[in-house]
Amino acid sequence: MGFEINFDHTKYIIRDGQMVHVKGKLGGRNVDTTVNFSKSNGYYYYLNNGANFLLFNIVKRWHFYDNKKQNIRMDFLGKAGIGPLVPHVENRLFGVANNPDFQLGGWNMGAEGALRSTFFKHIYLEFAGKLDYARYSHLHMAAGGSGRQAFGTAEFILSLGITM
Repeated sequence: MGFEINFDHTKYIIRDGQMVHVKGKLGGRNVDTTVNFSKSNGYYYYLNNGANFLLFNIVKRWHFYDNKKQNIRMDFLGKAGIGPLVPHVENRLFGVANNPDFQLGGWNMGAEGALRSTFFKHIYLEFAGKLDYARYSHLHMAAGGSGRQAFGTAEFILSLGITM
């Protein structure tokens, strides 16, 4: 068993020309519409410098192989955690841009399974599959507004490292 702090510098970008459902309050009136997000239309939305998932994980390791010389070891790792989101929000809505910045902006939770090969007791190669659910809130939007959204991600991660 162990504990790890995990940070994924992921990106979230609404592609130019994508139709987006916008719901909320604008200028004191309720809005529930679909908008074509394109720069030429005055709209874009990025967590471009990072959707930034920070997780505090509990890790469990299951050992299943050692070669005869004991210089190759194989383990399976299971990881699960929860933590804050630190997005960098950049957007333009109705032709008005926000002030791009990093912020604490919600929470996320994730689960990960990894196959780790360790060579000569210190060098490792790890291949992992990860699922994460992120729920953003109070995102800094254009004209002093705020936004929220939630989405899930699936990642494949290949890591090479040294244990000390």
